[in-house]
Amino acid sequence: MGEADATIGSLAVNNYLISRQFLSNLRVSGFISSDIMQGNLSIGVRKDWQILAGIFQKIIDSITQEEFLALQKKWLGDFQTSALKEGMESGTPSFSMTEKKVALTPEEQAFIREHEGPIIAGAETDWPPFDFVEDGKPTGYSNDLLRLAAKKAALPLEFVFGFTWAELMEKFKNGKIDILPAVYKIPERTREMAFTKDYGANPSVLVVHEKSPHMSALKDLTGKTLAVVEGFSITRVLSEKYPEIQQFPVGNVLEGLKAVSLKKADAFVGGLGVISYLLSENVIPYLRIVDEVLLEEPEATQLHMATLKDQAILRDILQKGLNAISPEEKQNLRRRWLPDQFERVNDALDLGLSDLEKKWLSKHSRMSLGVDPSWPPFEFMDSDGKYSGVASGIVELIKKRLNIQMSPLPDLTWSQVVTKMKAGEIDVLPAVVPTAQRKNYMMFSQPYASFPIIIATHQDMTFVNNFEGLKKKKVGVVKDYFMEDRLRTDHPYLNLVTFKTTADGLQELEAGRIDAFMGNLVTVGDEIRRLFLKKIKIAAVTEYKMELCLGVQKDFPVLVGILNKALKSIGNQEKAAIVNAWLTPQEIKIGADYKKIVVWAIPIAIGGALLLLFIIIWNRRMSREVTQRQKAEERFQNIAGTAPGAIIQLRFDGEGWPEYLYLSAKAEMFFGMPPEKVIQEKKRLDWHPDDQQRINEEIRTSVAAEEDQNLVGRIQTVGGGVKWIQIDASASRSPDGGLIYNGFIVDITDRKKAEDAIKDSEERMGQIIDFLPDPTWVIDTEGKVVAWNRALENLTGIKAQDMLGKDNHEYAIPFYGERRPVLIDLVSVWDESYENKYLSVKKVGEKLVSESFHPLLGKEGIYLAGTAHRILDASGEAVGAIESVRDITEQKAMEETIRESQQRLSLLVKSSPLGVIEWDLEFKVVQWNPAAEKIFGFSQKESLGRHASFITPEADRKTADGVWEEILEKRSGHHALSTNVRKNNQLITCEWFNTALVSPEGRVIGAASLVMDVTERKRLENELQENIEEMERFTSLTVDREEKMIQLKEEINTLLEQMGREKKYKIVV
Repeated sequence: MGEADATIGSLAVNNYLISRQFLSNLRVSGFISSDIMQGNLSIGVRKDWQILAGIFQKIIDSITQEEFLALQKKWLGDFQTSALKEGMESGTPSFSMTEKKVALTPEEQAFIREHEGPIIAGAETDWPPFDFVEDGKPTGYSNDLLRLAAKKAALPLEFVFGFTWAELMEKFKNGKIDILPAVYKIPERTREMAFTKDYGANPSVLVVHEKSPHMSALKDLTGKTLAVVEGFSITRVLSEKYPEIQQFPVGNVLEGLKAVSLKKADAFVGGLGVISYLLSENVIPYLRIVDEVLLEEPEATQLHMATLKDQAILRDILQKGLNAISPEEKQNLRRRWLPDQFERVNDALDLGLSDLEKKWLSKHSRMSLGVDPSWPPFEFMDSDGKYSGVASGIVELIKKRLNIQMSPLPDLTWSQVVTKMKAGEIDVLPAVVPTAQRKNYMMFSQPYASFPIIIATHQDMTFVNNFEGLKKKKVGVVKDYFMEDRLRTDHPYLNLVTFKTTADGLQELEAGRIDAFMGNLVTVGDEIRRLFLKKIKIAAVTEYKMELCLGVQKDFPVLVGILNKALKSIGNQEKAAIVNAWLTPQEIKIGADYKKIVVWAIPIAIGGALLLLFIIIWNRRMSREVTQRQKAEERFQNIAGTAPGAIIQLRFDGEGWPEYLYLSAKAEMFFGMPPEKVIQEKKRLDWHPDDQQRINEEIRTSVAAEEDQNLVGRIQTVGGGVKWIQIDASASRSPDGGLIYNGFIVDITDRKKAEDAIKDSEERMGQIIDFLPDPTWVIDTEGKVVAWNRALENLTGIKAQDMLGKDNHEYAIPFYGERRPVLIDLVSVWDESYENKYLSVKKVGEKLVSESFHPLLGKEGIYLAGTAHRILDASGEAVGAIESVRDITEQKAMEETIRESQQRLSLLVKSSPLGVIEWDLEFKVVQWNPAAEKIFGFSQKESLGRHASFITPEADRKTADGVWEEILEKRSGHHALSTNVRKNNQLITCEWFNTALVSPEGRVIGAASLVMDVTERKRLENELQENIEEMERFTSLTVDREEKMIQLKEEINTLLEQMGREKKYKIVV
């Protein structure tokens, strides 16, 4: 129409109207980038309906991508495609269920738009829980964090993987990888990398074998072997700072841990997060973490994401994405990936505790709890003595957030809890409502849950909608609960009657002995259903709310602030999940009763209007249930006729005798008369004389404790026979408050005969096993111990009578100090996947074998070798398992001595100035030490497995073979000088000391040689020999000359004498 030049609005809405109204002269021409103008849709919920918001969020989270795309196609059509045809720029965000993107600068947007293809991230294959590959997909905390940051920054991301860490670094430096998700920021890397802010710590720790008590720090590893991962920066640092420690290279952290467990190395150094994750995912025995290793500044253990320095703009984009991740999203990732200790550390860091609060917590890491044992679903102790209910869930989160222990004090009533709290003998009450009176002896945290308080009345009572209608009426409340304090303060005119429990008060209301009862909607409604109370209606909702807080004793004001911070860190979804878990229909065992908790989550969240509607529906439903129950009784009679035994209902009189209220038709087979006559004449079962006293005692005990009955014994039939029967009956309260039992009588005669036969067989087998020399025990298919021999008694100190019949892995306690699966359990479920999980266990044929150390046995612990078999019956079905163990401590000590000796020998060989070479029977190299490398120029890798000819001149090889045969045949030593060839073809002279290697059995297994290069020595020897010979020649010439001179002088003297003249020369010889 031309009345305006443009309009701004939602892309989806505008495009929908354009297409529906056929406005062909309009088009989408651009997008506005502004936080204010973001078009993200949410569902709005009233602020006081947070639980409802949580419910909607769960529903939205459950919508699959396919479902969402179907909704988008139905309502949004193909507007994106049509808009693109109108000339929209590429990269425009499409309409989807994504969160809003971070604000990027024009330069950053241009970088993403102009980048060729997706951003490439390099994933490691084996560095869990941060950066690893599982099922062909890069995963882990760091990779998921990167995906989330990339999503928020609109970065197109793609992972590459399948490379070693060194290969990833090389590809990164060459620009083939853009981002490394998990990197330590160390000085040499800062020259070429740009780092994001750190997102977590992974401190280095030292891991040693549990049998290495004297190793607690790196300084204790001098001369020892340390497993290190090749290519890791810490490996280089360790080599520089601790050259005296021998390094044992491994491919990854898991291999390093296995090396220590199997004693291939003495210790391992690695990141605590990775080690903790691997230890939790794999069974790697005999390891302990002894200390943190501080090789560099603490900052060097912080994890970062990194880009190349010349791509700092990418780093900045990535940092914005990381900044946009909410604390709740980070917390969810941590809980998914990081081990418990990391979760606790990170949770504690996020709480923002002050130094004073941290110091206080360090001194109060154990706290006592005062709990109401019977206040379901808010808090109660279940039949196993376990603290349960809404408050227990909150307590568990607080314990985890603060890394503390909080333990309920057992066997206390609520009144006793209150008394002890007043006396300062309890630290915290997990589920308590603040009142003016309670503030005198305790302090309170912020509330973590809220529930409405209602008025319940007898159905005959006239309409009550406020407290004025209760004047001069008897109003029931639970003693010492907060409503007693509130009502006595706010409405002193009420005639309050206190009760021990809600159930007691409602039963009095049902009987008409009080006029009303006040309590929270959840508990009151639950008890009305559980007790089948037909005459009670919920009359009104009061202005009171039961706001659950944590109560803290007056001496701990610092703790209140700590608890408030912990509660603040618990998200609404977490709270809603805890509340709904206990307010959703489920069976919860309290004492002997099983009870149903009805769904209250929606009414609690929505508030008063729906509560009024609920009350009307509730009261109408109660009247309908009376009619429904009558019809149900008719159906019950039909079902009873098909039951395998007799259905019974009975109660016991004051003297403990049974009075049957109902018996199904099949009861006649046990009583010998029709059920009606049994009830009319108050007949009892005719128990066998040998069982009568025991049965009577079991009945008296169960009735006194109001517990379920499980009776097994013999009865005498009318015809003089005997039957074995079993009675199972559950205790409950009837509407009049009496104790009744509902259950079955079943004929188990055939079963008892089979059990007796099995028992006889087990006794015979037990006698055989008892005399076996090795400690041995047997379990049945239910894991119960059926044999525990004398040798095992001597080993563990536990007598057979104390172990027989025990299950739930109790037999593991003497060996491990805890209940856990052992070899005897694994043999029945073993498959190939267990081989990597249980490193010390091997399958040999149909049996499992293992060797393990047990510090709880013996004076200083012992090593045991175990063997386990399945026990099969004649048809091949497993009926149990058997395990025998043998003390191999001395054998292990000998192996350790040998290993240490070999380690010392290896060190001597490596450090020897002489070449040390070991040969096999084919004259091939088995060992080649560094000195041999230096003499011949060949590395160990080049030499191993090669025949001696590679260092022997061709002309001498036949002679060398003869020497070799002589050594092996005569088994003696041999010394020789020989000419050898170096790698560079240089001829050298070597001196060899050779000896045969003979096994303990007398078998020749090879030979060993000590060799040294004597080329220079031989040259000097030759020169010396030549000098000696030259001197000898010179001496010889000199002597000849002297002799000739003497001869000449003698001849002259002779001629002079002949001439009559005097001798001229005086000759001295």
